[in-house]
Amino acid sequence: MAMASLSNLSEELKRVKVVLDTNSLIYSVEKPIDLQHHLSLVVPACFDLLVPASVINELKKMASEGKPKERRLASLALKIAEKCHIVAEREASKPADQVILERAKQEKWLVVTNDRSLRRQLRQQGVPVIFIKDRILRIEGEVP
Repeated sequence: MAMASLSNLSEELKRVKVVLDTNSLIYSVEKPIDLQHHLSLVVPACFDLLVPASVINELKKMASEGKPKERRLASLALKIAEKCHIVAEREASKPADQVILERAKQEKWLVVTNDRSLRRQLRQQGVPVIFIKDRILRIEGEVP
């Protein structure tokens, strides 16, 4: 009986890694949507929200160098991103999309993005993707 409960505990500790890209964070503040709440409705497991450090870097650059609207949205998106687990990278200078593409399949990430090119490339690799349309989250592929 003790072995069965240890096995159940082990299963409970397996959590889906949900990665937010720059595009999804900007969208969530531009068209206000509570990403964590909406993700809980479509992800059939417990999950952790992750943001690559390169996404943080992109948002910081947008917040300091963008047009006024872009600066405001990026600043708000940064506040959301900083509440997530920040994923460190060996080469922080790499573009966020490249980091996500390189690590998503290997680390079994579920990626949230509205970037069509990134979505297509991830799906070609067999990586499940969540995109937002009309403030509704939709999953392409099978959640790990």
